[in-house]
Amino acid sequence: MTLHGDHRDYTDEEKRQLTLNLEGVALEIHQGDWISAPVSVANLCTLHRRVFGGVREHAGRHRNEGWGAERLTFGPNRSTLRNQVAAELERAFDQARRSIASIHDNPNAPECEAASVQVAVWLHAEIVRIHPFEDGNGRTSRLIMAQVLVQLGLRPIPIEAVKQEYSAALNHYFRTRQIQLLVDLFLRLADAQ
Repeated sequence: MTLHGDHRDYTDEEKRQLTLNLEGVALEIHQGDWISAPVSVANLCTLHRRVFGGVREHAGRHRNEGWGAERLTFGPNRSTLRNQVAAELERAFDQARRSIASIHDNPNAPECEAASVQVAVWLHAEIVRIHPFEDGNGRTSRLIMAQVLVQLGLRPIPIEAVKQEYSAALNHYFRTRQIQLLVDLFLRLADAQ
């Protein structure tokens, strides 16, 4: 990942704090403490603030017209321009909320679990594609994905064991905007739990 400044350089103490912060928020989400939290840009920023609080001054702050790198590079990908981040995030969250409402309106549909995983994975992938934060986009987007899954009655799905396959599926989505490869990976992981 290429970033402006030294956002990726962490001291051992900062790494420890990030790990503790992330584990704490993830546990809260898994326990259902965030079940009534809105699926929104403000909540995404709150999650980011909780993870990066005490570690980085930009905790909870997404790139915008007046702040942050114009564009970030992550792997073979480039982020949304900073002056488009707010609008792109609102668009993604609006679409996710509509999909979640549809799932809530049809909870007994046979494809409900697959639809739930699809909307959660799609929102996660869109946040990573937009890359709103100087650092922590993957961590924060996986937290919001876990929150959506819990709100839809499912368990969060860990991806650590298949990181390379996950990265390839995510990069496929960035190139093609076809989400099914990534959704299939998460469905397979959910079945293995």
